[in-house]
Parts: sequence; structure tokens; C-alpha cells
Amino acid sequence: MLGHYRRYHKQELINKFSLDFNVKKCSYFGSSLIPIALLYSRWLRKAYPVAEREHQSITTKILESVLEFESKVSFPIGISLIALATAA
Repeated sequence: MLGHYRRYHKQELINKFSLDFNVKKCSYFGSSLIPIALLYSRWLRKAYPVAEREHQSITTKILESVLEFESKVSFPIGISLIALATAA
């Protein structure tokens, strides 16, 4: 549903980016979302609920705060990888 076709481990992504870019940072993101991802993908076997963003609910505000915190701390696992790279 989200259009993801490939999954990478951290070192695998760094190796692929390093072919054409200088990787400055690569880290996992969304560690706090692992229980939600497992709930939908493994136990409920449903697509993730994706909706248009019309207004910010309190749940959205809390989640954004948690993810903002995650962007400042490096966790060893997560549901996504984020890389910062510059042209080689």
C-alpha cells in the first residue's frame, strides 16, 4: 500500500549509497512504531491505515513528538532507514 518494494539492512544501504555519494549519516527511524507495524503486518494482516491529513489529532501530535525525539537519538532498530549523503 505504501509502495515499498525493497528492504535494506543499514550496512547494505550504506554500501549502495557509497557507490555515488559520500554517506554522512545513516540511522534507523521509527523504533517507537515497531509495535504498531507488527500489529498490522503480522497479527492483523491488514494494510497500514493511511489517510489524508486534514487536521492534527492529539494522537498525531504525540506521535510527531516521539518521532522528533527519535530523530535526535540513534536506535539499533526501526521500521525505516534514513541516510544523509552528499554528492561524491
